[in-house]
Amino acid sequence: MAKTEPAVKAESNVTKPKSTRAAMKTPYKALASEDNATVAVDALYAGESPEASVLSKTEGFALDLKVRSSRGFTATRTIAITEGKYAGCSAIIFKPESPFRYLELPLEIRDRIHKIILHTGGLIHLRPKSSTKAGITATGYSGKNRLALLGVDKQTRVETFPLIYGKTSFSADTSNTFIKFLVGIGNEARGHLKNVSLDNYIRKDIHMLFMLLAECKELRRFHVAIYPMTGPPAKLARCFSIDAGSWLSSRVTKLGKEMALEPLKFGPRALRTPNGFKPFTEKEMALFYEELEKKM
Repeated sequence: MAKTEPAVKAESNVTKPKSTRAAMKTPYKALASEDNATVAVDALYAGESPEASVLSKTEGFALDLKVRSSRGFTATRTIAITEGKYAGCSAIIFKPESPFRYLELPLEIRDRIHKIILHTGGLIHLRPKSSTKAGITATGYSGKNRLALLGVDKQTRVETFPLIYGKTSFSADTSNTFIKFLVGIGNEARGHLKNVSLDNYIRKDIHMLFMLLAECKELRRFHVAIYPMTGPPAKLARCFSIDAGSWLSSRVTKLGKEMALEPLKFGPRALRTPNGFKPFTEKEMALFYEELEKKM
């Protein structure tokens, strides 16, 4: 019995045609609109001319149109124009979708939406962008698109400022960084800040910082991680009262001496003695606050 050779699939010499989808794309051109008119929809036609082409003897004429808009719309009907400049012409009527009345939602609902968008309630670390770029960045907070909510309109800004600035804690690597932040957000936003902390306290910048903090009317906590000087409690109280004079004066005027120092907190190693840089004991801290209150 003769062996049967396996069938070999012959290669076709016919070249498969390439997709002509890209080649078949017809460029669209915009129809002219009235000068200085606000056009709700844009009409574009395919081909080189807006003139309709013949389909057949029985099917009449046709023109490929594309209509687009930044808002949703519905094509409702065509009408014949009988008067005026365009008498004898036809028009297509487009009905735009009504905008969603967001500000008519209950405030509680809007607040929930704002908190989700702004991601409030956490801690935002502020630091310089880099040695070659100006400005500051917020580590761990992707806020470029989130914060656009603050610029939607005046009512939304009024509702969102207390959320992003009042319910979020902010910390800065240096006093210079924090000054840039306070200047950048403006006086209205500064009035909502409640919880701020400073990692490195640089005395040459500090007068400007405390002038800006004096505008933070709702401040509940100002934490200093490291004070740059060492010395006995009386000396450091005197130095700090010089640094923070404008801020302390504004708080005494508003709240009285007893409450003026309420937001001021120091880290466990912030205040140190000159001998071995030992942190203040509880007794020394109490003496520091006592001396500071006398300076106000």
